[in-house]
Amino acid sequence: YYPEFWRTAEPALQRWQASVKPCRAPADLVTPRPYNDNTKHLMEQKPEEFAWLLDVLLREKVDRLLVVGSKGSALEWHLARQFFANQRQLEITTLKSQQDPDEVEVFRGAEEHFGQRINLIVANGSLASAQLAPPYTAVFLDGDHGYKGCRADFDFALTLSPRFIALHDIVDSDWHAYARCCVSRVWNELKADYRTLEQASDEWGGIGIVTLD
Repeated sequence: YYPEFWRTAEPALQRWQASVKPCRAPADLVTPRPYNDNTKHLMEQKPEEFAWLLDVLLREKVDRLLVVGSKGSALEWHLARQFFANQRQLEITTLKSQQDPDEVEVFRGAEEHFGQRINLIVANGSLASAQLAPPYTAVFLDGDHGYKGCRADFDFALTLSPRFIALHDIVDSDWHAYARCCVSRVWNELKADYRTLEQASDEWGGIGIVTLD
């Protein structure tokens, strides 16, 4: 929702929150399930949803991927490893507003072991845009989960001339509503305007892909 909504509705919201029981975070969000039994590099994405995304990226011959806002370094590490295992090359550029601990070390290790290039950009706004090198074959959005921010991220991704734009956390669920995750609203709008694919469960997460070619 727009920030203006929360400001004008704050008194009513406080009364409602006082009457609502807290929503418990899903167990596999609190403790992520490992992908391919790898417990060192745990992703925020569900293993089965990541596997589906990976299949699409490989099938569609994606060779340049921009990742926006994904926390940690596990997503990029697993992508590099799986593209290496499939004898394919992938250049990953990951854009973050702040750098996570040990991220550079993990990325350099992935580059050394899997032969895939990983570019880290830590910046916001115009400073971030100036460091990008489009076009990208695909963009993966997992940054701002508010409605306005998520929609802005998608509109920005369109300017980079990708063939695919993927969004994480598209599920419309009690947990997402409680966490003020509004990606599902953006996703419903996109489904009305574009050709889409999705892989999602009913509690949290979910990945949707907009096809643009």
